[in-house]
Amino acid sequence: MRGLMIQDFCCLRKSRKTFILVAAGVILMAVLFALSCRFGNLAAARTRIGLEDPALAELLEQAAELVICFLLLLPIAFLGSLAECFKEDARAGFRKPLSALPLSPWQIVGSRFLTCLLFAAVSMGVSALAALCVSSVEERYRLGKLLVLILTFGACFLIYMSLCMFLIYLLGARRADLIQILPLGLIYLGVGCSLLMRLQEMPEEEMLQFGRQLGPRLWEMLERGYGLLFCLAAGCMALAYLGSVAVVKQRKGVW
Repeated sequence: MRGLMIQDFCCLRKSRKTFILVAAGVILMAVLFALSCRFGNLAAARTRIGLEDPALAELLEQAAELVICFLLLLPIAFLGSLAECFKEDARAGFRKPLSALPLSPWQIVGSRFLTCLLFAAVSMGVSALAALCVSSVEERYRLGKLLVLILTFGACFLIYMSLCMFLIYLLGARRADLIQILPLGLIYLGVGCSLLMRLQEMPEEEMLQFGRQLGPRLWEMLERGYGLLFCLAAGCMALAYLGSVAVVKQRKGVW
């Protein structure tokens, strides 16, 4: 299994280099943005706007929080590059020789799922390091709050990856791109359409009130539900693992 995991990380060599650059860039950009929010142009703009329109200054502060959150979550999104392992196996014709090795389907599939979990741990570790740097620079961004966000997004991405890996084993690596895009497209389309329909029906004052309340409500939901999401992610990973093993067994190691 160790050799298969090493082979997976060799397949990710291009993504690995990009991930290292992005991780360093995320930490640097997050710290610079937090410094600007405390000492720089953003701090001055917030103070000036706060004197003229406190409601708009509050929205500006929430927008700054969204930028910080986006930067912190960017490394976790690299989990999606794990599909490259499946595509490289198919391109190199590695799956048939793999079925001849003295490895059980539990070990073959397990190595790929362990690679996913290890990559997730590294990605969330980078995000946590960036959150630590940001919270030490700007006290308004509490470390505990940022860690809850990272854990929640990490759990959601593990659920997404468990579904993708099972479907790739089931439908084949040639459909990996479609398998990855389709669930995200459906989620974005559903959430975006429902949000737009709701905002169109609101008057301007109510829309501003909705914008001011959205951030605190989301944080409250995350703080209450991240533990449940992690349990759900663990259950999804286990079910996806069992289902993938069943597919490999049925196809006698060739999928």
